[in-house]
Amino acid sequence: MDFLKIVSTNLFEKIMIFVIAIDPESIAICGQQGPLGCDHLIGVLQALLQNCLIAETCGTWRLSKEIKEAVKSIPDQGARKKAVTMLEKLTDPNRYRFVDVIHGFEDNYETGAGAILATQTDNPELDVIVCEQNPTPGPVETVSIVRFNQSNFARTRSQKACALVYAPGSRTACALLDEAFGRLVRHADKVTIFDRVMGKEFGGNYFDALGHWCDFFRRTGRNVSVRFHTTRGQERSINNKLAEELDKSGVAFDVVVHEEGDQPHERFLRAGGFTLDIGRGIDLFDRNGDCRDVKIGLSDHGAFTREWGWLGE
Repeated sequence: MDFLKIVSTNLFEKIMIFVIAIDPESIAICGQQGPLGCDHLIGVLQALLQNCLIAETCGTWRLSKEIKEAVKSIPDQGARKKAVTMLEKLTDPNRYRFVDVIHGFEDNYETGAGAILATQTDNPELDVIVCEQNPTPGPVETVSIVRFNQSNFARTRSQKACALVYAPGSRTACALLDEAFGRLVRHADKVTIFDRVMGKEFGGNYFDALGHWCDFFRRTGRNVSVRFHTTRGQERSINNKLAEELDKSGVAFDVVVHEEGDQPHERFLRAGGFTLDIGRGIDLFDRNGDCRDVKIGLSDHGAFTREWGWLGE
């Protein structure tokens, strides 16, 4: 099964983190429309901060530079300050590695950003393009920034920011992991999983579930590093299982153990600038390899870091 084809989709069915391309001209237009335009821009950026990544140009970083210049040119000082702060978060280096997906800027500095973005409507890494140019036909939705809140993407983004919900047996382990975590893990250098129960109840269910997770990490084809935080007790068995499953895969791992009361009660996956509440932890599947009843939602990344950052990533 082709991993890239699984996670690169514009159907939105089970995606939580989206990639959006923004035309710098769109930002400039809002800035020129006074308080209402600036308020609209701030609202759009606030929505994107929740579960979106800004697409960047392969190898040049040209697009983010032009977006930053457009924000800095906003006449209203208060709006400019807010927009700069939000854009700094959206273009944090932790997010850069996710979004180096737009081609056509490398040797084409004479063509404006909007004109190039309008040709990206068949780019499978993009979920929406905010652009003021007429787009070429393609499956990726294109919308002007003024009409952003009326787009199909804006509605779906808001819905998926709440949670992904799976009924028992509705997905195989392979499909669920690819849909829910594929976009993050496929680009992350490091993934951290907090599951306090795994270390003290590492029986058949957890043994099988960990195998599905290892298969998922192997299929990324990348040298990702995975760290598990759990309760002291079964770490030898967990390490043995990981060593067996990930042998010669290029996936590095380690298991960090704590006393049960010295770690989060809930269970989380962290990658890049995102923290996901994973409910049941790694034990998302039954003995047949199908999902249990599963709910996966976004959590406050900054709050988690402040409260639990001392545990280490």
